[in-house]
Amino acid sequence: KKALLPMASTAGYQAVETVDEASSSQTSPLGRVARGAKALALEASEKARAACAKAKLKSREAWSSTASAMRGLVERAASHSGTMLVASHGCTTIFSTAWEFSLPLALLDTWGGSSLAAPAALTLAVTLTTALFAPTVGRWSDDAERLPSIRVARAAQVAGTSLSLAGVWLVRRRRSWLVLVLLGASVEAAGATVSKGAAKKEWAPQMFQGEALSRVTFRLSTISQIAEIAGPFIGAVLLAYAGDYGAILVGALAIFFELPAQLIMDALYLNIPALRRAKKKGPTDFAKKTKKKISPLDQDDQDQDQDDDEEPCAVVFV
Repeated sequence: KKALLPMASTAGYQAVETVDEASSSQTSPLGRVARGAKALALEASEKARAACAKAKLKSREAWSSTASAMRGLVERAASHSGTMLVASHGCTTIFSTAWEFSLPLALLDTWGGSSLAAPAALTLAVTLTTALFAPTVGRWSDDAERLPSIRVARAAQVAGTSLSLAGVWLVRRRRSWLVLVLLGASVEAAGATVSKGAAKKEWAPQMFQGEALSRVTFRLSTISQIAEIAGPFIGAVLLAYAGDYGAILVGALAIFFELPAQLIMDALYLNIPALRRAKKKGPTDFAKKTKKKISPLDQDDQDQDQDDDEEPCAVVFV
């Protein structure tokens, strides 16, 4: 309609020019007819111009309403993004904590007797994995893109939980399957170092700023504390009332709830452009703010202390 109306207006003015030529060159009766045709052509062209202006006005109104609707959708999505992030974090922390609580108890039950060898070996394997590989995994997560890193971490958690779950069932028949349980628990622990901290460390600072960031961070910390209570409670109830299948139920829940947690993260990544930006290299804003300013005298003292040191000292924090 917007394309045809200007053409009609132009055609009307061309007809007026043609009628002007005809009226000037014909006899008086034909001139009157030509002048009448000219008036009709002018009226038609004015109507065409009015219709064209009306169509432009309607198109502007339609575009304005569409833009306002899109802004409303973005605002509503932004208002719920914090809740979605907290829900994803809760799905991960609550049920993974339940599994971490239930696995040693399941081993103690399936190992038989009063020996604590299996739970002790499990604790040792998880602790060594966290101490040795957590820094490397953390550096890899800092350098990788947000969505691929969290996907890999959740896949490692699912794979590790599945291996441990199969090992718990098989260790009843042969104790050598304990190796499978230790391997799965170690893989799960390595993945959990990324998935449990990504929401608060990487995602929330990119999605929110100022007071909104403080609120979301507080909610994430609260759900983490709730998970420390709700996870063991869920594991204890299932182990107590489900019998031999309690550990299987807890492991299945831990595996299942990783799916909605990851789907929520995928939706946030696709709908929030800030999450798709490349990560900044160098020290974080927190490190910049907390960095102390050293006076020239203190700097000289530090330089002198370094000169007095004969051998470097390596300090490892676990």
